[in-house]
This record gives sequence, structure tokens and C-alpha cells, in this order.
Amino acid sequence: MNRNNKKKAILEAAIRVVAKDGSNHLTIDAVAAEASLSKGGVLYHFTSKEALLQGMVDQLIDTNESRIGRQPDSLSRFAASLHLDDPMTTEEEQASLAILAAVAENPDLIEAPKRYMAELLATAFIDVRPEQEQEALLLFLANEGLRYLRILNLDPLTAQQSAAVIAFMRVRAEEI
Repeated sequence: MNRNNKKKAILEAAIRVVAKDGSNHLTIDAVAAEASLSKGGVLYHFTSKEALLQGMVDQLIDTNESRIGRQPDSLSRFAASLHLDDPMTTEEEQASLAILAAVAENPDLIEAPKRYMAELLATAFIDVRPEQEQEALLLFLANEGLRYLRILNLDPLTAQQSAAVIAFMRVRAEEI
């Protein structure tokens, strides 16, 4: 297995650890066991838990970009950026929660996601007409709010309500 594949396997193992056991159980030892590697094997690729968390942040950003890229070509960049038909997996939500918890201990971990969100917003709005910017911004923020409610396990919507909101947002996003 080459270096990049091993790093990816370690990051996937870290996400599985968080999904199974929660963010407070994310340790180098737990990830090594989940990845069937020695602790030294994990530390070779990620020199600390902080480096592992940064790798998880980067992987989640890459996954989000891939998700946007999988959207139909018929969608505008804005509609694709919402990826309403391709939501985060439970494991990705758990990894996001772990990262949120880690940010409380190390605020520097938020810098890459902040830059990514600013870039995403800028590129998503390239083709948005000025008269539609406010509605597009509301849709973008509503989508992110719903995503974080799910990540924090605070989503008050029923499955039917959620489906209706997403369907409404999809229609409005495609009109922008």
C-alpha cells in the first residue's frame, strides 16, 4: 500500500472510531487498532492527534468538494454547492462533531474550514445574479444550518418535514 493509500486508510479508521465510540475515544492507539497498524505506523503518517484531526478536516473538505463535483452538470455551481441530494454520511457527521469538539481545545483547527467555506461561498455565487444574492445566501445558510443541526443531533424536523424543506430548497436553488 503506498503512502497516500495508507494515510487515507488511517483517516477512514479515525472516522470509524469516532462513529463507533464518539469523539472522546479518538486516540492514536484506537486509530491504530482500527486500521490494523502499529501506533508507530500511525505516527509515521500523523505525528500527533492534532495532525490526525487536521488530516480529518482536510479529508472532509475533499469529500465535500467531491460531492459537489458529482452533482449533475445541469445544476449551477450554486445549486451544486448545496448538494441537497447527496448529504453527509453518518460517519462524516460524526467526524465533523469530533472536529468541532477538538476546536474547543485547539482553535487553530478551524482555520482550514473557515478558508474553505469562504472559498465555497465565493465560487458558489459566481453565476448568481445580484438580484438573487439575498435569496441564494439564505438558502446557503439554511442548508448549512440544517447540516449542523444534524451533526449536533439537534434536528427537530421529522423525516417528512426535512424532505419537504429540501425539496423546496432544491426548487429555489435551481431557479437561481
